[in-house]
Amino acid sequence: MLDGAEVIIRMYEIDKAEQITLIHSQTRDLALFTPNIMLKPSEVIAVITETLVAGTALQIQKWGIVARNVPEDSIHEIALATNCTIENLLLSREQEMLCHGLSQYYFPPLFSRNEK
Repeated sequence: MLDGAEVIIRMYEIDKAEQITLIHSQTRDLALFTPNIMLKPSEVIAVITETLVAGTALQIQKWGIVARNVPEDSIHEIALATNCTIENLLLSREQEMLCHGLSQYYFPPLFSRNEK
């Protein structure tokens, strides 16, 4: 996730029973102690590249990037460099994802995806 000048990387493992486990978490503030500084696309690309060459990242088959409070031109440049689609989180989408996560936490599905 790209949030202003912060890069948040979380990697999950999904086992055969479709249980999701966090296997890596990393946060990098690219404008530490400097308010109102927007990240530079090259800095974000460097953080993503560092993560890609890490041992844990070699196992990841599906990548997704979301951005919030990042200018469209920066999102476009990062998407081109990483060859990833980046979802720009507008407030309504962010709220939708938060509510979905909360509903999964408080009201887990009665059946797995494979059962009907």
